[in-house]
Amino acid sequence: MSTKESSLSTKIHQIFRRYKVAILQSCSPIPVLMVGLMLLFNLFVISNISHDSWSAQRKSHLPTHKTGISQHQTWKPNMQDDKDIKTNVFSAGRANKAPSFFTKINNLVLVEGLSVENQDRHIENRVNAQSIVYNNGKMARKHRIIGPNYYDYDDPDLEQGAGNRQGEIESSSKGQAWLKCKENPNICPQEFQKWYKSMTPLCGVNFIAFDRNFALCQNITLNRQKAIGQKGGESITEVLNQKEAVEFYKYKFGFYHVRNCQKTPKYVFTKYHGKGHLKDWIESVSIKKNHPNPQLTTVNQNFTIAVTRYEYVNWYHSMTDFYNAFLMMKFFRKQPDEISVLLIDAHPQGNLDEVWATLFGNSKRLSETDRLVTYREMIWNPMGYNSMMNQHVRKTIPLIDEFREFFLKRYRVSTSKKLNCDKLDILFIWRHDYVAHPRNPSGSILRKIYNEDEIISAVKSEFPAFNVQGIQMDQLKLKDQLELVAKTDILVGMHGAGLTHTLFLPKHGGLIEIFPQYSNVMGHFRSLSNWRGIHYAFWKNSDVTLEHRNHFTEIPTAVVIKQIQDMAKRIATNSC
Repeated sequence: MSTKESSLSTKIHQIFRRYKVAILQSCSPIPVLMVGLMLLFNLFVISNISHDSWSAQRKSHLPTHKTGISQHQTWKPNMQDDKDIKTNVFSAGRANKAPSFFTKINNLVLVEGLSVENQDRHIENRVNAQSIVYNNGKMARKHRIIGPNYYDYDDPDLEQGAGNRQGEIESSSKGQAWLKCKENPNICPQEFQKWYKSMTPLCGVNFIAFDRNFALCQNITLNRQKAIGQKGGESITEVLNQKEAVEFYKYKFGFYHVRNCQKTPKYVFTKYHGKGHLKDWIESVSIKKNHPNPQLTTVNQNFTIAVTRYEYVNWYHSMTDFYNAFLMMKFFRKQPDEISVLLIDAHPQGNLDEVWATLFGNSKRLSETDRLVTYREMIWNPMGYNSMMNQHVRKTIPLIDEFREFFLKRYRVSTSKKLNCDKLDILFIWRHDYVAHPRNPSGSILRKIYNEDEIISAVKSEFPAFNVQGIQMDQLKLKDQLELVAKTDILVGMHGAGLTHTLFLPKHGGLIEIFPQYSNVMGHFRSLSNWRGIHYAFWKNSDVTLEHRNHFTEIPTAVVIKQIQDMAKRIATNSC
């Protein structure tokens, strides 16, 4: 305790002793009232003096910049193109633990709002909602992306700021403060930079929306009883012919709850052909100051990604959800096992349910959670339909090769294959009828090949040194599928979700896509091939006589052989 604080404590005791004697010596209410007023006045004066002392003490705990700038010196950020920067952030390191009035999120702590106009101001005792970034109490590691990080909204002494809207890459080399994302796209993809710039704080900093596609929430409470719908997780046979609408929840107000909001958050999330659960989620957010039934609430400390799936048993559309979650993991700099996935839908059991728990730490359905759960950090995952993987006009999408590596490694599948141009591995993917969801109890599907055996026999005869096989993928476990595709040089199949396996072909590989006469040529897997940098070719039937009943298409063997010959030459030219 400082000398000033010690003397203040002595004065308080003296005042109480003096007024206690006066009260005991008088039975009249007037002296008692006078004594009470005098006591309140003295306490008011003392509290102001004490606050000044406390403020000075807090100021003494403010960090010192690595270059040696003291707490009372003017700090000028070293940034390029200052005119383009609306919000500045500076890094500070110190050996001791970060002050208790900061909350650490994602190994960083952010107090927001330092403007360009105020960048030359001194760092004041209450920080004045200026921007400070701690990196776990130390200088940031070289080239780490600084993402959204927030102070604790429960701290009454910390004002809510306007929010950090500027994304940068931090570099500790030679004391340089920042590098722009665009200068090193391998570290910070262009899309990530766009997301940083789109940061829109709602409810102070307890709810941050990005790019109209996803959001990060801190200390958000979810009330399961306010989601109206099926339980989910049933076997398909139990719910045959079930309408799809009942597999999506209807949300009552208060399904989500965020404390200490000044006003109800308003934000327009992007829809897809009228679909969009994020709109329903934000409209269900309540903002009462007090926590609803804190005694009955479970606290989840994990970094949680909340996902609503649409075509939940479709390999392609599920992959857009997996890819979105992977990008969230990279954007917020998390490790897979740190992440929990919360499935907020009521779909029955599906053959891809287990993928979530394999890719990330664990997964759980909403119906499996406690009634009230507060999530310390929750991501509202982008809608699968709005995934960059579903935007086929894009020339590139971020981290696609890294996503392949991540996926295969989580399944313990080798990510490399040595090419032998004299003995290529050729894999045909067959499409057969099967029951995948309640709306198709017969299991009938489109785009099937009529003459599978004939094709396999002809290709083996034409290319005796090649390893040729045909597989109905849904008959295999996913790990076995991945191992098979990761060793395949040429993948051949009808347009369909199974061709999403193009993602896992070796870098030298090629895809041959086939379309029936009644189908349009679609760009899903052409784009995926282009993004991966692998070879692509397609053939579309134009002869109606080759179309048979029940959506079977006869493929001339000569066409298949010619396509494989051309693809083998392209692979040999580029990789052998």
